[in-house]
Amino acid sequence: MNSLAIIPCYNEKVEIVQEVVDKAKKYVNEVLVIDDGSKIPVKLKNCKILRNEPNKGKGFSLIRGFDFGKKNNFDVLITLDSDGEHLPEEIPLFLEKIRDYDFVIGQRKSYRSFKRKALNYFATFWFMLLIPGIRDMYCGFRAIKVEKLKKMEIEDSDFELEPEMLLDAVKKKIKIGFVNIKTNPVEKSHLKFKNYLRTNDMYDRWILENYKYLKFGKRLILVPSAYIGLKITKLLR
Repeated sequence: MNSLAIIPCYNEKVEIVQEVVDKAKKYVNEVLVIDDGSKIPVKLKNCKILRNEPNKGKGFSLIRGFDFGKKNNFDVLITLDSDGEHLPEEIPLFLEKIRDYDFVIGQRKSYRSFKRKALNYFATFWFMLLIPGIRDMYCGFRAIKVEKLKKMEIEDSDFELEPEMLLDAVKKKIKIGFVNIKTNPVEKSHLKFKNYLRTNDMYDRWILENYKYLKFGKRLILVPSAYIGLKITKLLR
């Protein structure tokens, strides 16, 4: 499999990003870093760099990386963070799992903070009703087959792209698998509470627009919950 690692980057320490690149390069054919308008443009070795100007958001950066992967005929795309939280040494786990699945999601055991863990668990609960076995729908360490990615309709420009991809995978019947991963928790995170609210909105609207893809029992639970969820999110804004 011709594989590409895509690493979005925004104002991270160059030394850490370079370490992630060097380690990832051992397991994939090429590494692509998307510099999302960092104040100081990153200069790195052993990879190709694309730069957004100005800052466009993680989702925009990932879509740009996906387009690069599709245009350059890669078979599998690996996404991972640039801040050192994800361990590139675990890329082989994804490359092995992707042989039997179309889309592989990392499942973290530890998080940056208790608050982040609690928010992730709450958000993931609703995704569990759609995707049995998922425990961490926000994890950015993933693998996807390009042939399946080409069938997806995704457009979000921020952190909501990752849950959006899961919802579209459900709709397109793309086979999802999971890999348990270790992490190196770091303090800083660009993910904000507003992103969780936007994800909740996106999920509820998706349910109401795509309920026909759900089994009858799930419709009975999720459709009323979606109506209530939209009203609660509106009050929290």
